[in-house]
Amino acid sequence: IQGMLDDAADWCHSREVFVQLEAGTYQIRPSRVRVREQLEALVGSQGSVHSVDEALVDHNLLRLLAHEALSNAFKYCTPGSPVAVAAQLASRARRALRTPFQL
Repeated sequence: IQGMLDDAADWCHSREVFVQLEAGTYQIRPSRVRVREQLEALVGSQGSVHSVDEALVDHNLLRLLAHEALSNAFKYCTPGSPVAVAAQLASRARRALRTPFQL
């Protein structure tokens, strides 16, 4: 039952973020996120991940965008086909990672 409650809470949170994005009221909160770990957890054994280890991103947006993209990938790919995920940093983001980051 706890898993179902966690899933419901995640779904509600995702919908709240969508509503805020559409209304233009979402406030981006960047933090250091282990991007590869997050993506590998979402992909599981159904594909491969080629990604930077970490980045300064909004955790909620990363999770939301990755979940939506992967949901579509799994939905529209041939059943049993692996899904490949790639994530890289823009040059400006690479420079930001090299400097000390304060929250």
